[in-house]
Amino acid sequence: MTRKLRLCVLLICGSLLEQPSSADEGMWLFNHLPEARLASRYHFAATQQWYDHLRLASVRFNASGSGSIVSADGLVLTNQHVARNCLENISSAAHDYDAEGFYAGTMGAEPKC
Repeated sequence: MTRKLRLCVLLICGSLLEQPSSADEGMWLFNHLPEARLASRYHFAATQQWYDHLRLASVRFNASGSGSIVSADGLVLTNQHVARNCLENISSAAHDYDAEGFYAGTMGAEPKC
């Protein structure tokens, strides 16, 4: 690594450390949200309709993780490590979905997990 590149990396890392963070603590389950905290801190009162939408827009992949349904057609957003088992199962010698990825031009071309 050149000296100039090393200096750039150090400057970028240093600037990231100076940024204030405002993460909220916790990972909340849908059936046990901290309603009082959400109301007092964020002025948000969840309705039953909101809870139902949240629950129905969620999906669990075996025991490996979760995702969110982001379209009426069932498109799911998740992390690659969560989908890896499925990707390995639908891969073949001709196409390694995990390594190469895939874009389906139509719904009919979309491989099924």
